Amino acid sequence: MYPPVFYTRLPSPVGNLGLFATKEGICGLSFREKGFSHHLKRCAKIFNTPPVRRDERFHELTGVLELFFRGRADQINAPIDLTGLTPFQSHVLQVLQEIPYGTVRSYQWVAQKIGNPLACRAVGAACGANPVPLLIPCHRVIAKDGSLGGFSSGLRIKKWLLDLEKQSH
Repeated sequence: MYPPVFYTRLPSPVGNLGLFATKEGICGLSFREKGFSHHLKRCAKIFNTPPVRRDERFHELTGVLELFFRGRADQINAPIDLTGLTPFQSHVLQVLQEIPYGTVRSYQWVAQKIGNPLACRAVGAACGANPVPLLIPCHRVIAKDGSLGGFSSGLRIKKWLLDLEKQSH
C-alpha cells in the first residue's frame, strides 16, 4: 500500500501554486489550475488514493518558496518523490538539478550530459513530464538558438522565473 498523498495551495506572483507530497517527499508542484487538476488525478492514480489537504505539512517549504519568489533564495531544497517516472525521465531530471541558479542550458546540452546527443526531443518530453518544476529547474532549459522552448506551465511563467533568477543572480 502506498503512503497517503497530501497537498496544499498557496499564492505566488505567477498564480496559485499546488504542492503535493508523500512521506518520501514532494511529488507534485503546479502553477495553474489545469496543472493542479492534473496532479490531483496523477497522484490518485499512482498512489491509489486521492490527495488530502494538509497545509501544515508544507510549512517549511512554503517559507522557502516565499523567499525564492522575492529573489532571496537561490535554492529550494526539499526531498522529492519521483514515483511514476521512467528511468530515462528520472535520469534527465537528475541532470537538470546540476544547472546553477541564474543560468540556462540547452536541451542539447542535457542530451549530451546523459550520453545521448541525439535525444533533444526526448529530453524536452522528460522536462515536460517533470512533476516538480522549480524543485527540479526545467525552466532553465532552453533551445540551442536561445529561444525559450517549452514549459509545462506556460512560457509566460518560464520567462518570469528566468527573469527573476537573472535579476537576483
